[in-house]
Amino acid sequence: MIWIDKKAFEDTYSILKNEKYLEPVYANLKQFIQETFGITVFNIILQPIKTGHFNKKIKNSYLYSYKYKLICYVGSYAEREMMQNRIDIQLANFHNAHKMVNDQNKQKVILDKFFELSLKHNYTVKVKKDLIWVDYFPWFPTEYMSLIVSKVQKHVTKDVLSKYKKESNIWKIYTSGFGFYIFYDTEKDKLTNQQNGITDSINKMIFSSIKEVDEFNFYKEDYITFDSKENLDKNYQGNLYYYFR
Repeated sequence: MIWIDKKAFEDTYSILKNEKYLEPVYANLKQFIQETFGITVFNIILQPIKTGHFNKKIKNSYLYSYKYKLICYVGSYAEREMMQNRIDIQLANFHNAHKMVNDQNKQKVILDKFFELSLKHNYTVKVKKDLIWVDYFPWFPTEYMSLIVSKVQKHVTKDVLSKYKKESNIWKIYTSGFGFYIFYDTEKDKLTNQQNGITDSINKMIFSSIKEVDEFNFYKEDYITFDSKENLDKNYQGNLYYYFR
């Protein structure tokens, strides 16, 4: 699923490449948010809220009263949660259920600063403060990493299989999102290849190929996973859909 629109992705990419620059009001707001809340902000966009389930005039539609979103493209899901509160909820079959909701106090601080900076920079905001919802989108890095993995997937898979398939008993190599998954035939094969250094060699081979196209140094070795078909069959009914959920 794509969580970020094409133009927003391209704009954010250009900003990180220093090929495009935020307007002063947004550049200053970005700096303020990063310094105040300790999160990474790549881009900020003010845009109308599109008609959808959450802003229709229905019961519990919490965005209905808002007309615009001030969207902050942040560095990760963890950083998004830093701007939210955990609310425990009661569900019949889940005793420890909870949901994350945007912290309204932090939203107020950000909006107050936004309007303060708008006056300073003579930037016209054509909407009232109480009609703006501040939201945090963490999907640029995942979209970007999925893109760079797709660029190297075919040739890396071919190179790894041609060099190690028979020697290490590789069953399959898959990618899902930005994750690389190498499946050996059995758990014994997995252990053997960890001990003899083949897993480490494959890991370095894949990682170095991805880093060649990783302009922003987002990709981590943790995103490369080694497992076995035996584990897939035993614990996931041999079904990759269940495995990747």
